[in-house]
Amino acid sequence: MKMKSIALLYLSNKEKLDYGSGVIRARVPYPLLHLGSYLKNKGVNVYLIDGQVCNAKEELVKIIDNVDIIGFSAMTMQITNSLELTEYIKKKYPEKKIIWGGIHPSLLPEQTIKNPSIDYVCQREGEGCLYDLCNGKPLNKIKNLVYQKDGKIIVNPIRDFIDLDKEDKPIWDMLNLENYIKRHKFGPKKDRRAFGISVGRGCIWNCTYCVNTVLGRKWRPLSAENIIKRIKFLRENYDIQHFTIVDDCFELNMERVKDFCNALIKENIDITWEVNVRAGKKWTDEIMDLFSKSGCILLCIGAESGSDRILKLVYRKGITTKDILFTAYQCRKYKIPLGTGWMGGVPSETEEELNQTLKLIKRVVEICPNTIISGPAPFRPYPNSSLYFEAVKQGYRQPQSLKEWADKSTEGYLAEEAIPWVKDPNRLKAIEFYCVNAYRYPINTLHKVLILLCKIRLRYNIYALPFERPLTKYYVQNIYRD
Repeated sequence: MKMKSIALLYLSNKEKLDYGSGVIRARVPYPLLHLGSYLKNKGVNVYLIDGQVCNAKEELVKIIDNVDIIGFSAMTMQITNSLELTEYIKKKYPEKKIIWGGIHPSLLPEQTIKNPSIDYVCQREGEGCLYDLCNGKPLNKIKNLVYQKDGKIIVNPIRDFIDLDKEDKPIWDMLNLENYIKRHKFGPKKDRRAFGISVGRGCIWNCTYCVNTVLGRKWRPLSAENIIKRIKFLRENYDIQHFTIVDDCFELNMERVKDFCNALIKENIDITWEVNVRAGKKWTDEIMDLFSKSGCILLCIGAESGSDRILKLVYRKGITTKDILFTAYQCRKYKIPLGTGWMGGVPSETEEELNQTLKLIKRVVEICPNTIISGPAPFRPYPNSSLYFEAVKQGYRQPQSLKEWADKSTEGYLAEEAIPWVKDPNRLKAIEFYCVNAYRYPINTLHKVLILLCKIRLRYNIYALPFERPLTKYYVQNIYRD
């Protein structure tokens, strides 16, 4: 049997601008790169189309006669554009088979497969599932696959995760990497050519708001040796000078962390790097010194809340406000900028607890003045996560079809006005806007003025009549285009 060919698509979010943080730039489409590479390494004819950087419909039409299967990778914010193109394909080319994968279909596979334009859904990792589909394996033998037969939804068993060291071998020129290489925007070594690499999958932690608790709490790391090989290849062949290390559990194996840092130092690899980690006492002088010497110029944490009750009993985050402060002190001591992510508007959160978050944000910035703030973003109830069920009790109504998700989702996944327990959504949006914009590195004089106005708002807790928002919109659309 002839192996089927496949086109993999990754489309842009519903909106094009984010007035909180500026222009939404094309993110590295990891599903395209890693899935496409896996399939191509096994002899499958693969086409990759990233709708963030091209007209996906036009590009697909050019090669439509050469493909049998069309796959969409979809997060919730991508459903609107993905569904629109899916419906066009099914109407214009009904013989083509369409499969959806990614986070949203994995969380709601049966709801997704009910859409008449979708033939298959892939749950969790897609490598083996897509290869079996392209190879013509019987549908009932393909693990991770969801499909309909005689009006009945068939959900096949879940397969084991792949071994990244053995099977994750990116073919970098399958995409034009220049579309995703950006200039690092802040700190003492800004303007370096920057790119993100994925070096681990999954997460073992039990945060109640996170999709990983639904998708399988297993961490699969790439070895330090292979991370270094990946970095050296990209440094030498694409002149990438700054790397964002993407791994939800980067610090889980500290020996791996040390091996990684020591290799950068020993081999004198001329890069800088940043990574997301968990706050806490593990950021000892020994580790921070290694980070500093190996080129780390940004350490990011999910701080989430200034309330220890929220962190412990609501988020089950496994960290405390003292852990957040300790990490800030360590970043200041070793002159490594700190990035922090925050949330607000969670069920049961009191006004005082939201104020505690704002106070802690200000305290962290006092300790580490070059801190970058993201949020406090309104809590989003991801389907089937632990906190989702509490959200339902509080009156949240989940969309009942893929089409309803497409109509109701926004750039931030769900509008604040749709969250029933948030009494003043405009104030919550204003707080996020001012926190995000008060602690940014200024681009030009106008940006400096906007930052100053935001800092004044936060200092005096004035959030009414946020006239700076339209100014930022104008700035984003007409002045700052990079």
